[in-house]
Amino acid sequence: MTLFDAASEIGKAPIPIGMLAAYFNRGQAPKYSNEDGLIVLNQKCVRNGRVSVDPARKTEAAHVHVERRLVAGDVLVNSTGVGTLGRVGIWSHDFSATVDSHITIVRINPTIAPPIIGAFAMLSSQPIIEAMGEGSTGQTELSRAKLGRVEIDLPSGNHEVLARKLTVLEAKSDDALRESRTLAALRDTLLPQLMSGNLCVRNAERIAEDAL
Repeated sequence: MTLFDAASEIGKAPIPIGMLAAYFNRGQAPKYSNEDGLIVLNQKCVRNGRVSVDPARKTEAAHVHVERRLVAGDVLVNSTGVGTLGRVGIWSHDFSATVDSHITIVRINPTIAPPIIGAFAMLSSQPIIEAMGEGSTGQTELSRAKLGRVEIDLPSGNHEVLARKLTVLEAKSDDALRESRTLAALRDTLLPQLMSGNLCVRNAERIAEDAL
């Protein structure tokens, strides 16, 4: 966030999330499918500013309205649940997916700001969003109306230059995460073979190099 914060220090303009969004809505209750269906994300998928599909399930694709199918740059906000409410993540994957009814989709209006800038502005406001739950313990809820009134700060200055820089940084971060997941999977696969003596270190190194 250092690059974004530095840009914001030069100047910033507050705008409510509801005005910034071209599309702003909760996901829908999924019809889970064990067959090849559409990936549906849940609250566990949004963590540390990013979105992971590892805890996701599948839903019947025909059941999902086209507007609820995620596009790159969408911002996802966990909107229910103790301990998960208010988490913000950027959808940066290039495959089709949707979200369940516990997550709100915020699709930034590109005529107001580049989506990557709007997304980083929302990430910066995550502590505020996390504190906005409504309801009793165990029934925490963040309404669409209340989330829409949250003002986030868009940096002033040249949005195009900042957007290019943030896009490059986000891509590098995605690459690093993919490499980390690949290495973790290789470790889990190769370590038992190394420990049992069925695989030598040299061959294990070659497999790792090929995978990366």
